Amino acid sequence: MAQKKKFPEGLLVSKKFYSDIVSRVTDAFSVSVHRPLLDEAIELIDSYLCGEACDPGAASEMVRVVFTLLKPEFERAMARSLRARKAGAIRRRTNALIAIAKGETVEPTPDLPLLNRRQRRALQRDFRRSMRRQM
Repeated sequence: MAQKKKFPEGLLVSKKFYSDIVSRVTDAFSVSVHRPLLDEAIELIDSYLCGEACDPGAASEMVRVVFTLLKPEFERAMARSLRARKAGAIRRRTNALIAIAKGETVEPTPDLPLLNRRQRRALQRDFRRSMRRQM
């Protein structure tokens, strides 16, 4: 039976990206038989991707090289995830506001019906028009 992957709490990147990075680092260190270096590299990457303060200078040279080569990818992935989280928050808030405007009760559940952009814009336009009519 396959083991379930464990992801660190508070990752600032997607789980897919994290899994890809861990597999790449594991492959890079599989050439050598130094398991402590792999553990050190994963620990450094985990702390960086969780937003904790980390000092790559204190790591061994091989770990520092791998981390330095991957750092630009980490930065891009963290920026991409931040944009995605902001867009998701706006989408959820918009859907909730539209539901409230329609008189529906909105409970904070993760299974709110998601609307695509065209549907959201149409509902927003209709909502603004109805608000102008009421004035």
